Amino acid sequence: MKQLQKEVFGIWRHSYEEDDEDITVFRPAGYSFAPSRGRDRLEIKPDGTFERSVPARGDGLDTISGEWKLEENNQIKFNYDSKGSSPQKVEITECSDDILKVRKV
Repeated sequence: MKQLQKEVFGIWRHSYEEDDEDITVFRPAGYSFAPSRGRDRLEIKPDGTFERSVPARGDGLDTISGEWKLEENNQIKFNYDSKGSSPQKVEITECSDDILKVRKV
């Protein structure tokens, strides 16, 4: 089975300023962003788990976790642990040490 490239693993923050049509752009946690309110955070772990944090009320973050699975054509399926959350599938279109681009499938 094909494996994810090692650069995918780590903590990524949504760089919404760089999104383009159907492509969502993430930058590494240490990236110097322009000031803004909260950003989505995605941590993809080599053990097959992930955590996703989204801005919440009061400038906090809501975190949900789950498991990911590599599928065909460089696609990742995210299965959330929380009840009522539908799985999400994305295709990795670009990945390096400083950028992760995905497209919802």
